Amino acid sequence: MWIDTFPTFRAVLVAISLIMLSACATTDTRMAPSVAVDILVRRYVLDYANVPPAPGDLAPDIQPAWAALRAGDSLEARQVLDLATTESRDTAGANTAEGLLLLASGATAEAYSCFQRAVAQSPDYPIALYGLGFLAEAQGDRAAGFNWYRQAVNVDPGLSAAVVRLQVLELEEAQELVSQGEQAEEAGATAAALVAYESALQLGPNILEPYLRIAEIQRRSSNLDSAVRTLRLARDRIGELHVILEPLGRALQDNGEYGDAYGVFQALEDIVPGDPKVRALVEVAGELYFTSDLPVEYRGLEQKPMIVREDLAALIAIQLEDLRERVRESLSGVIMIDIDDSWAQDYIREVVAWRIMEPFQNHAFRTDLEVSRMMFAEVVYRVLELIDATGKIHPVSPTDVSSAHYLYERILVVVGQGILPLGPRNTFGLLEPVSGKEAAAAMQRLVRLARSSGD
Repeated sequence: MWIDTFPTFRAVLVAISLIMLSACATTDTRMAPSVAVDILVRRYVLDYANVPPAPGDLAPDIQPAWAALRAGDSLEARQVLDLATTESRDTAGANTAEGLLLLASGATAEAYSCFQRAVAQSPDYPIALYGLGFLAEAQGDRAAGFNWYRQAVNVDPGLSAAVVRLQVLELEEAQELVSQGEQAEEAGATAAALVAYESALQLGPNILEPYLRIAEIQRRSSNLDSAVRTLRLARDRIGELHVILEPLGRALQDNGEYGDAYGVFQALEDIVPGDPKVRALVEVAGELYFTSDLPVEYRGLEQKPMIVREDLAALIAIQLEDLRERVRESLSGVIMIDIDDSWAQDYIREVVAWRIMEPFQNHAFRTDLEVSRMMFAEVVYRVLELIDATGKIHPVSPTDVSSAHYLYERILVVVGQGILPLGPRNTFGLLEPVSGKEAAAAMQRLVRLARSSGD
């Protein structure tokens, strides 16, 4: 069973949950503690870090009261509200401010009435909805709090105080559903377990454990296609984590998708370099992949000390076959006089149709021409353009390539994207050959970039 080899799920779940909550926190995020009694309510409301910013439609003579609340000065807030005009006080904003002030004094029932009046005056007043949610949660009614927070966030997705509380409640409910699923599994009720795990994902799509549990159930049921889809969704949603990539690679391998399994295990090795267990997974996956029904010439590419143009065409066409979906208009009718005897002729036609490689002016493709790092970079850059991945690169400065070179900018992109590394003393080596191992690693990097750019 895959999950037996994983780190403790609870630890992973907590880590992912903290990352999720941190990601949504900005300088205005109001992170609320758990509340159960009025003393905590009082501390929470009067804390500058937890009072929501004033709404934009607040009457001018009510605005100082809100500012006083955010500063924790309830006396000043009370005085400002008492001095406000009757017209200003009879608004949703003023009633909401009054409700917050009453919460500060522990008058929860009166605060509830103020928030209700605010919602009656303006049904979509987000901070009043948030106040009702806060009161419901403080009184132990998490379901009502959840519903009020959700209404507030639907009206104003930027109301971070409500966003964070909603996410906390969603996470807690999702954790309860996961526990229910585990109990159902232990009782042999697989269908009920799946319902619980899927419900948990609806509440918290960034929670890891339900994905792994669902995929394991699917694998045990020999539904490998579904297991692969579930784990790919987890990877794309949460990231390339060891705990996701290992079962994904195994599922792909069990499903006969050897090339994809090989790529996943290579990505896993990037995460934990030097791990003997992962190295063994890569070697087994590579052996299965390169001894499958691919052309015999292709199977030996990774061992070649240098690749030629037909090798490069095959690598791109096989490992990046989804590129055809990104090509707006394929090139057709291209004459190539020297590919009929090539084992890679079909792959050559594909990459030429995609405008990634091209024949020379004499219509020769030069199938046996050695691929230099300069040539490789030029071809790879065209792939990066096709998958829209030429930006967001790490700054690099090859010492042996002049800024006046016609490929200088493209080389910076290819190296900056981690596709071709620089050599000793930051040299690029324009005319040095590209080995099969280098080319295969570069293709896997392109596969990952293509996947992330398509999200």
